[in-house]
Amino acid sequence: MTYRLLSMLDPPPPGFRLQDVQKRDLLSGAVAVYCSSAESLYPLVEMFCQRVAGVLIVPGDGFRQEQLGTLLWRMTLPSRLQSAMRVLVEPLLAAIETALAQREKAVELGSTLNRLRYDLDIVRGDYLRVTAKLQSQVAQLVETQAELVQGEAELRAILDLLPQLIYASDERGRLLLANASFARKLGLSDPQLACGQEVRNLNLPARWLGQAALEDSLVWQSKAPRAMADLQLLQADGELSHYEVLKLPWTCGGQEAVLTVLHDVSARHAVEAQMVSLNEELEKRVQQRTGELQEANRELESFSYSVAHDLRSPLRAVMGFSQILEAEAGNLDGEQRDMLQRVQAAAVRMSQLIDDLLMLAQASRMQLERRPLDVAALGRQVWQQFAHLRGDRQVVFECEPALPALADSRLVQLVLEQLLTNAIKFTRGRVEARVGLGHLQLGDETVYVVRDNGVGFDMAAAEKLFMPFQRLHSTAQFEGSGIGLATARRAISRHGGRIWAEAQPGLGAQFYFTLPDG
Repeated sequence: MTYRLLSMLDPPPPGFRLQDVQKRDLLSGAVAVYCSSAESLYPLVEMFCQRVAGVLIVPGDGFRQEQLGTLLWRMTLPSRLQSAMRVLVEPLLAAIETALAQREKAVELGSTLNRLRYDLDIVRGDYLRVTAKLQSQVAQLVETQAELVQGEAELRAILDLLPQLIYASDERGRLLLANASFARKLGLSDPQLACGQEVRNLNLPARWLGQAALEDSLVWQSKAPRAMADLQLLQADGELSHYEVLKLPWTCGGQEAVLTVLHDVSARHAVEAQMVSLNEELEKRVQQRTGELQEANRELESFSYSVAHDLRSPLRAVMGFSQILEAEAGNLDGEQRDMLQRVQAAAVRMSQLIDDLLMLAQASRMQLERRPLDVAALGRQVWQQFAHLRGDRQVVFECEPALPALADSRLVQLVLEQLLTNAIKFTRGRVEARVGLGHLQLGDETVYVVRDNGVGFDMAAAEKLFMPFQRLHSTAQFEGSGIGLATARRAISRHGGRIWAEAQPGLGAQFYFTLPDG
């Protein structure tokens, strides 16, 4: 396991890398930063104590340690402990790294793994609390020889509480220290019974004994920690266990030693195996849903063909015969002519409704092709395209110079056509009609907005605004089929975005939409 040990102070402590720490360094996993002041890092990350995981080490007169966040600690160390800083920090980083990994896995598994996440949180919390006390005792051991005896006793008590298998051995392979978990692994009731024995003679898996001897020799030669990410050991009961192993130089009772920490991660591997199974099941479901979606698209295409051809033929006949009747209706009275004109108007509305339904279907099945585009340039193009709708009216169009996006230009044009033509329609009757296209920033999200100073609407009815065939104004007031905004919502949802509106009666309306990058 490799940790990021960074120093903003020169010279850096052993094992630390001198670096100007940036935001990405603090958000890329567990990190230890040696700096003059922890507060100097806070402006780099919003909600610093909740989002950053690791240890902030600052120089001081004595040893202090405090928890800033769930996975963030601040440690004050005197300069005389600078050489041992890495040894003091790495156990805490190991716990934080393990906590981060466990939390990420738990989130991915969701509700089906709530029980396991709860258990892992308890273990992580206990480990952090015990490790914090362990670091405190180690600092006291360094201060005075008189506190050494008391510190060793407390250290042994703490080690016995840890679930990890921990032991220390000298250069000849004799055990100098063992915790209760390691003693139970050997079948011993008291950890002291293991001390003095040689590691190679212990009742441990043969593979571990050979690997441990090799790793110990490398630590003695390099005087640097060694980590093994996934050690698989076959236990006496035939079960295969997975361990993460850390070996590092240590001093035990004034004697140089190699400290070994074996962390059983078999539960995590079981979770990962379950995740693989869940992913395979999810893939099968996706394939099934894809097949259903393809079938639905085929049915939609058949429906669109029927609307485009089967319905238009009789509609054209109705319109054609009504025009013939109108041309030869010289002896019809006023009421009869009015009925004939109603038939023609209804046929025109039916034709427009068919066009709108086809547009809605097209927005649902069109192949999505995301490309860089300028929403502002597309908006100006649409505005010119529908200049005939404004007639002789003077409508001011206020558009920002550029609005970059990564989206399908055809679907975005469809959205702008619906929103801008609605703005032209509902500003009818305004002396100074104004329509605008711009954007605003909500955190990291770009929100595009089309606004007007038209008649507006009551927000109490806003829920049905984007539903097909739902209208907030009568046909006598404003023409339309009630399909346009439903089409716009369908086009935006194809991008994974949102669309919503805000308005007040008589004060205009604002339509907002987002276009995530995918």
